[in-house]
Amino acid sequence: MTAPTLPRPAPTSDVIAARVRSRIEDLTQPRTTTTQRWVREAGVDHLVRREVTVTLPPLLVQLAQSVAGSTSGHGSSGTKSRPPGSLEGTDTLRTITREAAYLAGRVLALYAAQALPGLRVSVKPRRLGDSLAVIHRYVDQLDRESLADVDAAVRGWWAHARVVTTWDSPPLKPYVACPACRVRGRLQVVDQPLAMVCLECSSTWDGMTADELGEHMRLALTEAIPDPQLGADCTGDDDLEMAGAAT
Repeated sequence: MTAPTLPRPAPTSDVIAARVRSRIEDLTQPRTTTTQRWVREAGVDHLVRREVTVTLPPLLVQLAQSVAGSTSGHGSSGTKSRPPGSLEGTDTLRTITREAAYLAGRVLALYAAQALPGLRVSVKPRRLGDSLAVIHRYVDQLDRESLADVDAAVRGWWAHARVVTTWDSPPLKPYVACPACRVRGRLQVVDQPLAMVCLECSSTWDGMTADELGEHMRLALTEAIPDPQLGADCTGDDDLEMAGAAT
């Protein structure tokens, strides 16, 4: 008999705050990782697969470089369309900048109200780096509701940036329906650490919802994909008559 699956305990505020800080650091600081690559070694006449250590730029730097690289050589007034990666990168960077400024202003207002009850502050940092620094610095001061909002927003920025920049490996693109908007073909999944993004509705999931992700994928992949009905379309009487007339 299969043992019942117990629900995961809700993370504490300290755990959530640490997760927010870690993801902001991924966005703003270089990351060292190990990966498998083909390298040439002395005395060997062929490439050998070895584990190597690489340092990746911050996700926001990668994101800005992908946008700049995909638009280089094309004036803003030109009629030539930009590749999809450029549009997704631009949208992601704009979304992060806008939402981070709003959340940083909210964090500063809450912190000021805690320091001086009754004080109302309305401040929005103008630079993305300043906004993220404010959130990183004062995330421990947030109440549970505000912390949940910040956690969800930062998860979205972090996951979208990893998918758009492809981090250190391309994302998986399962042709299954999004759990949120039900559109097929717009999900992208990155591993280590796990995250999934829908490019249609911008919903995101991470390792905290791994059980939910796994069950959704299992059910979605068991759906039969209907074969194209080519025979019915190509062998009808009307088609045969048209083919005979053409000859």
